[in-house]
Amino acid sequence: MRNKKSLIFIAFGALLLVACSAPSQSSSNTSSSEQTTTSSIVTTSTSTSTSSSESIKLDGNEKKFKFYCVNDFHGAILEGESNKGHEAGIKKYFGELKRLKEEDPEHSILLSAGDMWQGSLESNYYYGESVVEAMNETGFDAMALGNHEFDYGQERIFKNLEKANFPFLAGNIVKWDNGYTQTKWDDRIKGSITLTKDGVKIGIVGMIGTGQTTSIMSKNVEDIGFANSANYARLEANKLKKEGCEIVVLAIHDSYSAVANISNLKNYFDGVFTAHTHTQEEYFLDGVPVVQSQSNGTAYSYFELTYNDGVTACLNNSYRMVPYSSSWSEDAAISAVVDKYIKDKAFLDKSTSVAGTLAGSYLSSNKVAVLGCAAIYNEYKDLGVQFAIENSQRASLQQGVITYSNIYKATPFMNEIVIARAKGIEIASTFNRNCYYPRNFKLENTETYTFAVIDYLYFHQNESKQYNYFYGLGKGRVETLEIKKTYPFDLTFKYIKNQPNSTINARDYI
Repeated sequence: MRNKKSLIFIAFGALLLVACSAPSQSSSNTSSSEQTTTSSIVTTSTSTSTSSSESIKLDGNEKKFKFYCVNDFHGAILEGESNKGHEAGIKKYFGELKRLKEEDPEHSILLSAGDMWQGSLESNYYYGESVVEAMNETGFDAMALGNHEFDYGQERIFKNLEKANFPFLAGNIVKWDNGYTQTKWDDRIKGSITLTKDGVKIGIVGMIGTGQTTSIMSKNVEDIGFANSANYARLEANKLKKEGCEIVVLAIHDSYSAVANISNLKNYFDGVFTAHTHTQEEYFLDGVPVVQSQSNGTAYSYFELTYNDGVTACLNNSYRMVPYSSSWSEDAAISAVVDKYIKDKAFLDKSTSVAGTLAGSYLSSNKVAVLGCAAIYNEYKDLGVQFAIENSQRASLQQGVITYSNIYKATPFMNEIVIARAKGIEIASTFNRNCYYPRNFKLENTETYTFAVIDYLYFHQNESKQYNYFYGLGKGRVETLEIKKTYPFDLTFKYIKNQPNSTINARDYI
């Protein structure tokens, strides 16, 4: 546990970060309690900005470049409150980023650190296409792929790439052949790009987190692996510097820990944008700002780099997470791009259809998973299913009327349902996840059960491509009876609608 002096130092450091220089804005109207309960702030100062400034000339010839980054947007197209904070919605969130870039286009760079598409009906219905078009209008310069870009399958990544006016980056994705190979996945996905701004050559490196295939439906990544991101990032940075890049920035779909152990980080990168853990990260490591800004359009990441005569530095604590502000306004052009998708009649009829009512209280994301299990169990119990297992929750459900769009955002993953049989000992480790079963049911190791489970869990593999939730798969100990081509969100909608008065009570899904 930290001692009292350390706590005071950290608190004082956090106050300084809030006051640090950043794009002008009014204060956030998101409640602080929401911020603190849904994210954590991590700050450090292993070296100070003054140490970087000792060798940089501040003689009036310096150039200041502003870098902005979005991470883990998860298709949060609509504005609203959530357990993550105030989600600005794409029209305001991207509108603010577009405004900032257009204020000084010659010194502004806009990036994404991945997980942009998957997470809402408004995005998933069009497989992320609506978000890509909005990113085009906003002026993104590059996007690092995240694990959830693979949720629609590899083909969809390349379909969206065809629509994008910016490159997709992930230099550490390689072919898999009973292990990582040296063969890059696809030449269309780059390890880096270069930009020239105000006569300065800037390199942007993009990576995905090492081993994050374990966070993806296994069949979608069976032929590829995500190799050591730190090693590949260093190699890419060295290549860029040899090509004459004077500033090099990394966007990586992973947390601070992915770069924390890179010795002499400043030798490779001048700034790093992180992602994946949905937290607030504000580090200054070896003279390099490392920033992540939560998720779902509640904030964006920012740092400013000063360049002069071959030297780059982040001065005056000019790095931070910038939270949503009520001063952000919708951009007309971005609104027009998005509205052609979400105001389409077929989409509106689907998204606004009402399942029923949630009474008693709100359902936390874990309870949403139990609700989903109840829906799966109810659908297939007549087939002999004795319990259901899933974990496809993402957000909470609020008390009151529940629409299809509400359900989809709470449980957005396109998981099919597997009906299977196995002894209890083969099921036990996964049974302890979110599960629904009749009252007084008890799992016995030696008994054989028929159960329903989402395919993500059933076919889940570890980094070595071995089944690691249902170990008996392929060994004759677990029998696949049937795969149902339906999704948990559809079953949940049907389940609520068929309840008496189409009403469910939060207390029933503990």
